[in-house]
Amino acid sequence: MPYNAKNKEEVFRVDRFKVPEAARAEFTQRAHASHERLRMLPGLVEEHLLESPGEDGTTNVVTIVVWKDAAAFDAAKAIMQQHYREIGYDPGAALNSLGIEAQMAAYTELPA
Repeated sequence: MPYNAKNKEEVFRVDRFKVPEAARAEFTQRAHASHERLRMLPGLVEEHLLESPGEDGTTNVVTIVVWKDAAAFDAAKAIMQQHYREIGYDPGAALNSLGIEAQMAAYTELPA
């Protein structure tokens, strides 16, 4: 989905992961499944799953999801948390058990 519009209300969720080689297959399968679900939610502007070779056999993964505004972001977050509860999946525990380092945050555009 090409990105053209400039909306100062957009929320950018940017998550960075350092993924050990042994965890890469499981992690990428989960990431793709999560993004498939996100694509169904209202307010999604665009989403990306990016990777780059890391050091010592790791892979650096960055996910970027842009929401039209804070309300869409908050609603999507609540929906995904409920979905994970329903399927018995704890993302934080999964990252820990796979030895994945994560940095996750939501951003808005810096005012001019």
